[in-house]
Amino acid sequence: MSEPEIRLVHIGAGVDVIAYRAEDLHPESIKAVAQELPRLGFKEEVVRVLSQQAERKPHSPIAGLTALGLPQKIRDNPYFSE
Repeated sequence: MSEPEIRLVHIGAGVDVIAYRAEDLHPESIKAVAQELPRLGFKEEVVRVLSQQAERKPHSPIAGLTALGLPQKIRDNPYFSE
């Protein structure tokens, strides 16, 4: 990932979904974003879609990540609660 925009989307999505590298961000910034742009129903919808994908394609990377606990990691993200 060499383009800055690609890197920002990658890290931003990681923070949204599993709190990836959230410790690198100021807590007040995360709080402000969460208040301004709430992710209502986001966690459960992502878990539902990923689980369906894992069932349809049991040898896919998503199936492997699901088996390793990705759904719980998504639910455990403390920054974007329902």
